[in-house]
Amino acid sequence: MKLSVKHSYYLIMLILITLFSISLCMNPYGGQMNVFYAKGGNLFADFFNVELFISEKDPYNNTLGGVSEHCYPPLAYAFLYIFHGFYDYQNTTYFEDCLESKEALLSCVMFMLFSTLVFLHSLSRLFRIPFVGYLAILGSSIFLFTFERGNIVLLTIAFVFYFFAYKDSSQTWMRTFALLCLSISAVIKIYPAIFGLYLLKEKRYKDIYFCIVLSSILFFFPFLFFKGGLGNFPLLLSNLSSFKEHYDSIVVGAIIPRFSLSDTPVNIARLIQLQSQSIVCVNTFFRGLAFILSSLSIIAFFFEKEPWKRYSLLALALLYLPEHSVWYCGLYYIPAIFLFLQKQDFSKMDWTYMICFCILLNPLQIVVNILGSERTLTCFLSNLSLCAIWFFVLTQSYTQVIQSTSNSLKKNTRRVIVQHKL
Repeated sequence: MKLSVKHSYYLIMLILITLFSISLCMNPYGGQMNVFYAKGGNLFADFFNVELFISEKDPYNNTLGGVSEHCYPPLAYAFLYIFHGFYDYQNTTYFEDCLESKEALLSCVMFMLFSTLVFLHSLSRLFRIPFVGYLAILGSSIFLFTFERGNIVLLTIAFVFYFFAYKDSSQTWMRTFALLCLSISAVIKIYPAIFGLYLLKEKRYKDIYFCIVLSSILFFFPFLFFKGGLGNFPLLLSNLSSFKEHYDSIVVGAIIPRFSLSDTPVNIARLIQLQSQSIVCVNTFFRGLAFILSSLSIIAFFFEKEPWKRYSLLALALLYLPEHSVWYCGLYYIPAIFLFLQKQDFSKMDWTYMICFCILLNPLQIVVNILGSERTLTCFLSNLSLCAIWFFVLTQSYTQVIQSTSNSLKKNTRRVIVQHKL
């Protein structure tokens, strides 16, 4: 009996997760810990740092870690302030101190468990997924990295999933809830606003207007919760500018696993010890290429008919257009995988896509020694697999557009010739 594409995907993911688990248990401090940032030495830093920033309800004037790190919209800070009830962050200076407190750890664990449950619930509303499907996501490198970071992105992605689950509901209140979820995700992380193009494609102009008004309220109103009120808005813009300058100046490829076209070329340039000016040129070229490909993806989105490819085109633009698209952003791509698995008929090309999905989610850390230094290839291979998917999807989408345009022109030409003869 031959395995189908769907069953092969689940089987391969189970094998990879099993090998990762066994390797991790055999050597808890070895290379498999590279699935986490800094091998877990920076545990829950995204959560604890933010809690320290807002401990005095004045996050935009707080200088801990530098102003470039204080660039969340106020809604994110207001929500995370809820977890202050578990621990007194006002008397804590460094996030390392939080790791020594059971109460602080409890506050983070409660937040991440809540975020995970909401994430799984939103996924269940969007798709009917077998248990092994959830296991493949929870055991993936992307999810493990996300959980370790303690970032609010997990909750943000859940709101995106709710948007897709309910945006076409027959019930008005559920469609309204979907628009609310899209607005919340866009206000917290900005980039999810790209999924609003679904509303534009479907000519739902009233819903677009509603989202704009609602997003404006959700963005500005939470400022009133903090010291300085709306006066913090210029500070937020300034901090965002500092954030961009900070990460642009150090070419972030070497700092944290991320989705980027420039990441691998920049690291290769560093490995062969190119001059810093040459490295900047390499980074600039590939960032420009990412902008071009993202623009082409957004245009192709309006013509693509296959659901998983249509979603992929926007999700890939979301992942590769920002310079600082950290590894946890890969969870935005999850719906594309399940839309793909829901297909009834699979082609030979779909086997290639399936293998790329497995490489993307693979938790097994492949560690090699290059020029005397330890390198982990898993992140590189995952990035490469997603770039391959991007190339294939874009190529197929534009091939279909060209063929459709060509056929349409031929029909019009024939019609003109027939009318002329008559």
